[in-house]
Amino acid sequence: MADGIVGAISLGFQVTRELAVYYSAFKSYHSDVEAVATRVELISNVFERMQATIQTLSPAQIDSLKELDRLVIACVDSLHELERYQEKCAKTKHAPDHLKGHMESITKRLVYPFRKSTLEGLQRTLDNLIGIVQLMTQISHIDAGKSWNNKMLLSNDQIQRDLQTVLAQQSTHMLNLNSISNQLGSSTDLLLSSHSLILAQLGALESRFGTLADTSQSKDVVLRFPARSEVSTQRIAIFQQGRANILDLNEMGQNMIHAFLEVFTFTSDVITVDIDDTQDELQTINSFIQFFTNMGAETNIRDHGGLTPLTHCMYIPGISDPPIVMSLLRESHDDLQKHLVKRSRSGNQLEDIELLTSAVLWPNGFRQLIAHGITSNDVNQAGYSILDMALSGPAALGVIQYLLGLSMSFITPHTWESANRFHEEKFDTESIEILQCIAAQLAECRQNCRLVLTNESTFPAIGTMYHTLYHVDNLSVVGAQALYDNGFTQIDYNEEKLNLDLIQWFYNKTRSLNISYPGSNINASQVMVGVFIQQSLSSKTMIKTIGTFLEFLDSNWEPHMESVLAERRAIPIDREVLDDHGIKLVEYGPEEIPEPQSPDDKYEITWFQRVAEAIVDGREINKEDQWLMF
Repeated sequence: MADGIVGAISLGFQVTRELAVYYSAFKSYHSDVEAVATRVELISNVFERMQATIQTLSPAQIDSLKELDRLVIACVDSLHELERYQEKCAKTKHAPDHLKGHMESITKRLVYPFRKSTLEGLQRTLDNLIGIVQLMTQISHIDAGKSWNNKMLLSNDQIQRDLQTVLAQQSTHMLNLNSISNQLGSSTDLLLSSHSLILAQLGALESRFGTLADTSQSKDVVLRFPARSEVSTQRIAIFQQGRANILDLNEMGQNMIHAFLEVFTFTSDVITVDIDDTQDELQTINSFIQFFTNMGAETNIRDHGGLTPLTHCMYIPGISDPPIVMSLLRESHDDLQKHLVKRSRSGNQLEDIELLTSAVLWPNGFRQLIAHGITSNDVNQAGYSILDMALSGPAALGVIQYLLGLSMSFITPHTWESANRFHEEKFDTESIEILQCIAAQLAECRQNCRLVLTNESTFPAIGTMYHTLYHVDNLSVVGAQALYDNGFTQIDYNEEKLNLDLIQWFYNKTRSLNISYPGSNINASQVMVGVFIQQSLSSKTMIKTIGTFLEFLDSNWEPHMESVLAERRAIPIDREVLDDHGIKLVEYGPEEIPEPQSPDDKYEITWFQRVAEAIVDGREINKEDQWLMF
């Protein structure tokens, strides 16, 4: 026991100190970065004081803090989450010295440590950790008062004051919770209990939408079966009191309320939730479930039907019974077996997909579902397979790798798009391997004619061209290389989403991998120039530089491209330069094609010359130059 407490506090100090040092270097870039840096630094100070206090105690005295055992485990779990954030921030590409040369990537939140989702996730983990540390100090305070250590009492008082300082720096949604709790008035007695604190806060939030007993907003909040509704009079009073005191909440606060309502109730009854996009909520819901469990909330009591208070369903009245229990995400083998029995009686394809979706964060449970005959080849009503949904939403890496290893893994027209988004989010070795694996499976589908990768309804003439992957909306150099390595000779791509890395990649491949729209004859060179012209603003010299670039590319223009150029009427065109390269403009009238403005923007001209020369010479494009246009 003593080793566990000492180790947890030591880990807490180490991880929070390293995160505090990291984010402090970027305080000036965004207010939420500054908020994270300040909170982590304050929490680090709390752990430092706890470390100094615990070092004054003997192992026997530490062991006497029996009630801390469960909280130490919860504390270590939260610290491991922080450690994962810290390890990602410690990568060379995220190091302060490296990133400070790429300020634009920080201000635009393009790198992992500064993405909105990263900072919000970090704040949630900090919230969980603060709650656990509060309980640890409260319990140790009680034990110290009952037994042996006045010095411990004084130290705990100081730690509690430090925690109050941290609370003053809390994230917006937790400040909303604390504000609501403070407004409960006569119910403050409930707040004295650590377990009742969570219940009262969430009860007040629930009242924002009405009591559980009578709400009818099934699509927006909660649908409760009236026959099972046994909300106590005391709690209804708290709900109503909270309703009167809740005024304005920001968007984040409303999202947090929605997530709380989806997973929690204050009795042993059943909540059935009807939402449109469960998958996007799963990871958030799972973290709340773990938090409530750590705080002692009774989330596992089953009613006479064997369901828990956390029952979470894709409920369609008159079509399906509530089949999915959220404790699948909490690795409940009892619930898994129960649903396998129910599944053997119904055999409903959509419910099979929902059951697989509910287990995407639990690799062992997912494998058991497949082993019991639930196929991964089915698709939902929108045409997405379980592989598509696992790639698009929060899922365990082991589940994705397991699906890719199945001979029956089902590739749909959505799979490549989902894989690219997965790679953009993770941008690590595993995501690159997944992209390469899916590119190989796409090639196999093409070879075996198992899948038409084109949009047949829009372009029936090319619906049978299995060698073409139609209209990728997300493409990186890694993705393009994976497709190229697997024999794809043409990518029909959205030209407006080209970046300079892709332009250079296409050029270095000598245009052997074309980029165009179905039915047109536009090649990679023409699209590149079109993008440059679109972005060139009003510089006459830049247009001339484009002409020089055309010489390097040796483009052959088609009538379609002439129209594209002519339609960019707001952009001044140097007709003499374009004529020299055989480009004829459709006449729209002189008033619609303005003359070049002067004086020329020297910075833009210099930028274009650098980029064009880098592409032609095969050199790496300066990252600062990339932000100037795209």
